[in-house]
Amino acid sequence: MKTGPKSPMGYWHLEEGYDNVHTTFSCDGPEILFQEIKRSLQNHVGSNEESMEMLCKRSMKPPVLEGADEEEVWVIEGMPASLSCLAHGTPPPTFEWTREDDNLIRMNSSTYLSSWEGEEITLQHTNHQSAGDFICIASNGYPPSKSKRVRLFVSFTPFVRGPGSQIWASQGESISLTCLYAAYPVPQIVWILENHLGPRHLTEEYFTNTLQEGHPPYT
Repeated sequence: MKTGPKSPMGYWHLEEGYDNVHTTFSCDGPEILFQEIKRSLQNHVGSNEESMEMLCKRSMKPPVLEGADEEEVWVIEGMPASLSCLAHGTPPPTFEWTREDDNLIRMNSSTYLSSWEGEEITLQHTNHQSAGDFICIASNGYPPSKSKRVRLFVSFTPFVRGPGSQIWASQGESISLTCLYAAYPVPQIVWILENHLGPRHLTEEYFTNTLQEGHPPYT
């Protein structure tokens, strides 16, 4: 029986000595350059080699928020407040919280931070300084990043800073009394005049209310 030359056999192996024909690689970043890979061909006449470089490219996906991009959270003063920001992407995104007004984040009665990292931020012992708009940025190095706004409302008992204990005026003279207050929700305001005729509630024609945004000018 007549036989011809043998067909060449080919296989792949890593330069370091692995001889797997099929190898699965994992990508730990957006683009990774692997070692040189060689292919050997051989038969009874001899052998030959060729080489190539393998470039592993990962399929990147920007962050996608889970749920609405705006949310409101309501708590009563003294209670903890938990704000959450969920998103997915490839690779998994990281999360950074800041206040929209650039003020420090009041984590508790003694800790104030410029930012916080993590899906959730919990504020302990909330008060009027804890309230405000918080911005969460989800990013994974593959744009665009996504942002979520969480508005925190803290209900707290009214507190007042009034005028001095005594104000003098001449008969017929007009005077102005100023009373600073802070409360949420907005309280009902009552002025009471007490004299020898007894206490009397003043009607709104005697006073005006001016609302100010943000924190009160005192603590």
